[in-house]
Amino acid sequence: MRTAHRTCPLCEAVCGLRLTLDDTGHVTSVKGDPDDPFSKGFVCPKGASLGRIDEDP
Repeated sequence: MRTAHRTCPLCEAVCGLRLTLDDTGHVTSVKGDPDDPFSKGFVCPKGASLGRIDEDP
């Protein structure tokens, strides 16, 4: 498992995200990044579902 820090690409708010990835690179968890200066750990439902959106064929 590893953690990646990214910004959400789904809208203009560009919220900070903490993604947890398994050993194969699949997103297992998406949470708001409390260290992000703009979103301060908050994330909308769209951003929270980013892992499932990424896996959708």
